[in-house]
Order: sequence, then structure tokens, then C-alpha cells
Amino acid sequence: MARLINRYPILGLITASPTSLLSVGLLGLVLIFFLWALFYRVKVTANGVGLTAVNGRIVRVSVPVSARVKRVNVSLNQSIRQGDVLIELNDAEPRAEAQQRQQIAAISSILTPQQIAEERAATVQKISSTRKMKNLIQSQVVDLEEERQRIVQLLPTRDATQAELLAVNSQIDSLKLQKLQLMGTIEDLSAALAQSTLSAQNQDQLNQLNSQLSQIEESKSRQITAPISGLVSGLSIAPGDVLEAGTTVAQISSQVGPIKGIFLVPADQAHRIAPGSECLINPAESPSARFGFIKSRALSVGKFPTNPDQFTSLLGLPFTSDSLFQSFVYNSSNDKRFSAFPYLLITEIELNNNNPIWTTGSTPPWNFKAGSAASVQCIYDSWPPISYFLPFIRQLVGYNN
Repeated sequence: MARLINRYPILGLITASPTSLLSVGLLGLVLIFFLWALFYRVKVTANGVGLTAVNGRIVRVSVPVSARVKRVNVSLNQSIRQGDVLIELNDAEPRAEAQQRQQIAAISSILTPQQIAEERAATVQKISSTRKMKNLIQSQVVDLEEERQRIVQLLPTRDATQAELLAVNSQIDSLKLQKLQLMGTIEDLSAALAQSTLSAQNQDQLNQLNSQLSQIEESKSRQITAPISGLVSGLSIAPGDVLEAGTTVAQISSQVGPIKGIFLVPADQAHRIAPGSECLINPAESPSARFGFIKSRALSVGKFPTNPDQFTSLLGLPFTSDSLFQSFVYNSSNDKRFSAFPYLLITEIELNNNNPIWTTGSTPPWNFKAGSAASVQCIYDSWPPISYFLPFIRQLVGYNN
């Protein structure tokens, strides 16, 4: 120590008394605090809750018709490829009922070839009768016009009166109106005849088309295939179950593509987040105090408030989506007025060698798996701590005066 003091005399002044040593220590602490307040950044975040998923996609698989489950070809957490047969159905009974209803409808609405022929013959006869009536009225009009001409010639000699002329004109106008009505009827009957003829010609083609459509629907209803490649993350049926059309039978989580976070964010914070903003994700199973956060970037923020249906369409998990949505709306610590109108935030997790990047650099022993519940903090602003002290410093040095 003596050598150091001889070499650096300043050390002798510092260690000369406890007061000097204490003063230097306090000065050092003040300097460290000042540097921290100058260069450290206080980060302000918008917070949300949600789930993570590969490619942000979980697809629901449902049955198109009412049927009984014949065989289940997959199990929970099994990897599958697009087009794999997930479930086989026995829809013989529902299909028989559907065919019976179609037959009843066909009997009540579709005419047989003989009925079509009889209808066409009756229409032709109506057209012929209507034309004869029109011709008869036309001849009556001609006779009345000749009578009107005769009356006009007798008017100067007073052998005919104006009343007789008006009566004839009225009869002519009435007959012409009837003629026009009959001509309209003939046009309608002719159109009906043409339609009947066309129906007869196209009946065979229609029957063939219906047969092909029935075969397609039958093939679809017997086998339910995977719409995407991925992992079976939900399976809620067993052989023998009777399902109604539209019932969800399985959920497939995509296993290809980037890992995304799907979150609900309060209305008063949502639009503070811009695409590209830094977001920190905290998976539910990994305490942030020990492992920190997973780094991600904001991809998009909804322009309008979201709803449970839109949230479910992304997650494919109706019960989970509804529960999360209701929990966010009613239990959020934010202002209740804004929690009732959450916005949808999509983030993409940053990867290094296909592994998420943790802020502490330490990965949990159980690793991270997409599909877990998580919370998110997106940084939308920051400032140095010294900005809190600037008003006080300005006042202290008299800058405001």
C-alpha cells in the first residue's frame, strides 16, 4: 500500500482520513448513478395475453354431414400430412334419409316425361284456341270500323247521331284491348311451351349431373382428411359417436413456418404498437424472473376491435378462445372501458438455429413449445431516467427564471 501511495500521491489524500474516503466513495456512486440515468432507457410497454402457434394457425376439422364414427385413424399429438385420412364415417342411415327426402321432393316437383308431353299438348291447344279468339275479335273490329265509317257519312244529313258514333268507338276500343290481352296470353303460352320443351331436353343431363354430385358428396362424407400438415392437437371423438353436420372432430396445429403469437391487447394501448415494434413474450410455463422473455417483433395490429369468432378462426380452439376472451374482458387490470374492446396483435418470434432467442440467453430445461399460453409486452416508447430529474435541475440552477 505504501508503494502505491508513493507512486500515486492522490491515494494518500483519499486515504488520509475516513471522511475523505467516504467523500470519494459517495462521489463515485453519484457518478455511476448519473451515467446510469443518462444512458439507461426506461421502456414503456403495451401488454396483452394470448397463445403461440406455428405459423399462427390451428385448423379445425369438422364433418360435412350427420354420420356415425366408424373408425378413428389418428391419435392426439400425432404428426400427419395433408390428405391423410383422419376419420372414417358410416353415413348410411343419414344418407338414406337424405335420399328419401330427395325422392319425395322429386316426386312433388319434377314432372315425368309423360306429364311433360301432356302439358305441352295442353299448352299448344290453349295457344290455338287463343289465336282463334283473337282472329274473331279482329273480324269484329273490322265490321265495327266499317259501321263507324257509315255513321260518319250519315252525320251531315242527320240520318245518324253523335251518340251512335260514340257507342261504336267505345266498342272498337274495348275489342282492341281484348285483342292486346289475348296477344299477351299467346306470348306467355309460347314461352311456357318453349320452357317445357327445354326441360324435356335437359332432364337427362340434369339426372346425370345429380348422380355425379351424389357420388362426390358420398365420397367426401365417408372419409375426413387432413386439410394441412401438422400435429393433431385436439381430438374429441371415438368410434360409435353420432355426429351432427358441422361438428368439430379434430384440431390440427401447423408445424411448418414461423412461430407466431396471437394476443389480445386493450384498445387504449393497441394502436401505440407499430409493425416492427420489439415485443417480449413470456410463456406461461417459463417464469420471466429466471429465464427472461422470448424476443419477437410485431407483425400487425387490427384496425378494429376483434371478437370471439375472429379469435377462434385463428386459434381453432372455441372453448379456449372464448375463455381467454372473456377472461381478458372481465378480469383485465386495465381500464374496463377499453378492456371490453380488445384488438388483435400478431407477433413473430425471432429464431436462432430454429430456437427462440431468450433475453437472458438461458433456455428452460423443458424448452419452448408452440401452442402454450403466454403474455406479451410490446415496447412503444423509451426515455432516459435523467429526464425525470431535468425539471428539478433546471429549477435548482435557476434556468426557469
